[in-house]
Amino acid sequence: MSDPVDAETLAVLGDHTVPLSTDAADWDLTPVADELADSTVVGMGEATHGTHEQFRLKADLFRRLVADHGFRLFGLEANYSETLAVDRYVRDASDAPDSAAEALAATYFWPWYVTELADLVEWIREFNTGRPREDRVRFFGFDAQYAVGGADALQSFLADADPTLLDRHRETLESLADWGLDADDDDLFDSRVADASAFVDAFGDALDDRRGEYLDATSEARVERAELHRETMTDAIEYRATDAEVEMLKRRDWAMAERVTRLLDASHHDRIALWAHNAHVQRVPYDFEGTPTRTMGQHLADRYGDVYAALGFSFATGSYQAMARDDDGEYGLRDCFVGGAPEGSVGLTLGRVDGSPLFLDVRTAVDEDRLHEFLREERPVRQPGGMYDPEEDYESDTVLADAFDALLHVDESTRAVPLGHPSEIDSWS
Repeated sequence: MSDPVDAETLAVLGDHTVPLSTDAADWDLTPVADELADSTVVGMGEATHGTHEQFRLKADLFRRLVADHGFRLFGLEANYSETLAVDRYVRDASDAPDSAAEALAATYFWPWYVTELADLVEWIREFNTGRPREDRVRFFGFDAQYAVGGADALQSFLADADPTLLDRHRETLESLADWGLDADDDDLFDSRVADASAFVDAFGDALDDRRGEYLDATSEARVERAELHRETMTDAIEYRATDAEVEMLKRRDWAMAERVTRLLDASHHDRIALWAHNAHVQRVPYDFEGTPTRTMGQHLADRYGDVYAALGFSFATGSYQAMARDDDGEYGLRDCFVGGAPEGSVGLTLGRVDGSPLFLDVRTAVDEDRLHEFLREERPVRQPGGMYDPEEDYESDTVLADAFDALLHVDESTRAVPLGHPSEIDSWS
């Protein structure tokens, strides 16, 4: 592939990039952490949901943000209710899972059932050991796609706080906890959505009317968690009940931004780092089949301004873990290969700069006149997420200066390392 970026521009670009190291065992994320340290919210993107190098870089970056700059909140692109198992594990709670792998399995998101994230979870647990409660790192999800975990958790809460309300909605909660909103039959689905909506409305009223009773029966912490379970369930129900896919995307990213703000408001910690896809953390709309949709990052940028930092990722070539069909047409988790980055793309240009991984501080580089064309004009960024189709290029036309405050690039991507044999998680779609 050819690249229209000339040698002079490439040299200037090289002056504004920092090679993190050529030794994969010794990547130093200190320059990246130092640049992002003053942010209230750091959106750590990824081009794929299954690249070892990008996961390693994000994990190492969070370690530096914690150890060097006092970050104590980690947010994952997964549901709040389901990630509480991980939070219990990193705090070594009495009811914690036995391992990081078991805790991550509770998220039922196959992208996160990988060694790279499990290693980070173990590091957080070790970091927390012996620290006062107020100085421990907490681990929460901010997504809102499913009502499963919340429905399960609220049955336990209501058994102690409001058995009458539980009896009235027990069948609904049991259905939701058993993936009831996955019903294929339209009439059954509509009925379950109506029942689910009736429950979250009734529980919301009860929280307003009988909060004091709930506090007496449980604790302030349990009531606060119950409120977050309810809010996540409400967003998930509305998301699942939305017909048009583009509207679902808008609803989901709005809900994710709401959850991030809520997590910050509910915590005594004042900064959070988020682990999600580029398309969620970017500051600009995501183009879905020609329709721009507001992203979580766009909502967060509106709320937090310059103290929201969006970190994007790019790569030139290689493989990644994704859901794909094999030669027999069977759909499952595969090691998927993509060739060289296309002409004019961000991946191709940065692949010509010496060093990998590379850190580009977009906020600083944007003032360089000779980088105007590279940073301020649309260029393809390869970011396939968790899917693979050999007929698709998964390139998103992106103005880097608008979308991201900083960028991390790797020349070659390799597959993230599953915690178990891929056949164990093929169904985690």
